Amino acid sequence: MSRIELAKLQDLQEGETKLISVDGEPPYRSIVLVKSKEQFRAYWNVCQHIAIPLDGGLGRLPLIGGYLVCSTHGAKYEVTEGICVKGPCTGSKLPSIELEMTDDTIFAVT
Repeated sequence: MSRIELAKLQDLQEGETKLISVDGEPPYRSIVLVKSKEQFRAYWNVCQHIAIPLDGGLGRLPLIGGYLVCSTHGAKYEVTEGICVKGPCTGSKLPSIELEMTDDTIFAVT
């Protein structure tokens, strides 16, 4: 297992996301970190309809109406569990990443 530093706790406000590039096998090359209701969640940046980045390679993935939305075909994922609630992959789930936090830093455990 390895730890990857994602962000400082103060880097994200509620409703914000951050994309972090990582060394990995395609399509697992970036992580989406999201803060929602005082909780942090992390998912692999891979749409469950087609294995492409949710952000479409733009380097940003804002929450739209409180959802992570695939920029390619509009699949909507709720942020708490990563479940697709609308689109061609309805019912599927984004691959989540375990998080570890210190006093001021968020790490992905992969």
